[in-house]
Amino acid sequence: MRRTRCCQGDSSSRGLAPEHQGAGLDRKLHEVAVEYAPDQSAKFLSLDTAAPAKKLIGLYERWGYSIVGRCDWRPHTNDVSVLMKRPIEALVTRCRRLLCPAYSGTLRISAFVCISSPGRLAFIVRPQNRNAGSHTMSSRHHRVTLVSLPPESIIANAYASTNLADAYSIELPSGASTNPELLARFIFSHQAPWISGLIAVRDAIVGRFGLKTAKQLASLGAQSKTGRVGIFKIYGASPTEIVLGEDDKHLDFRLSVRCSNQPSPGGNRQLTLSTVVHCHNRLGRLYILVIAPFHRLVVQSSLRSAARFGWPLATEA
Repeated sequence: MRRTRCCQGDSSSRGLAPEHQGAGLDRKLHEVAVEYAPDQSAKFLSLDTAAPAKKLIGLYERWGYSIVGRCDWRPHTNDVSVLMKRPIEALVTRCRRLLCPAYSGTLRISAFVCISSPGRLAFIVRPQNRNAGSHTMSSRHHRVTLVSLPPESIIANAYASTNLADAYSIELPSGASTNPELLARFIFSHQAPWISGLIAVRDAIVGRFGLKTAKQLASLGAQSKTGRVGIFKIYGASPTEIVLGEDDKHLDFRLSVRCSNQPSPGGNRQLTLSTVVHCHNRLGRLYILVIAPFHRLVVQSSLRSAARFGWPLATEA
């Protein structure tokens, strides 16, 4: 999915190999696009398909798209194309306004369900508990910055050679916890829904190559006495940093969540999420080539989501 113009995302060509069809992967890919688009400031999704493809058009209509026009790209295509479009945020905005006409951005929603039937639209909303002890912040604290891998990080010299190494930093507000394990658990438990869809697609593909899936890693965590954060094994920890990761036949990786020892010039500490990857073979190198762009999106989105939800307080450490 790419943003082709202001506020609009375009779902470009995609296809599934015959052996992967019938497993719902196309819908999952679409759900990833729907969840990812708002992070790119898109308010609409658009697509096109061949006009004779009535079943496909019907499917897209069930997904919320409506026909907005036609275009003839022949001879580059075989048929006249139908242009379709759907909004992705209007329903949530309408819900908030119905629930709270004076909504000014302070109402936080942690669950949203829409139930529709002919002639009827109902909303079920569970507001976030504002007394749960989380620390909210202004929008300036939502900024995620690409930085150099901290040389003092435990993972800086984890491997003799790396096929991917990056780090992203975000400012923690005053009063927020600096416990790296608590922050790591918070980050991975407050990820955007589209990330789960992306992982499901990834698992459906890599499982065929005998690589570990998220479900398998979760089951390993339940059976093992070794400490884990989510699906990731804990490889090391210090008062300012926790190192997570996993080893597989195609590659090994380490992920670090680290809080700076000293406050920034603004008086607050920086949290840095770093990743290093070492590939063992061609499969690993091909895998990381494909996955790297998604990895960067997931890391940035995860940090922003945690910031928007509100970092845990130092008193919770």
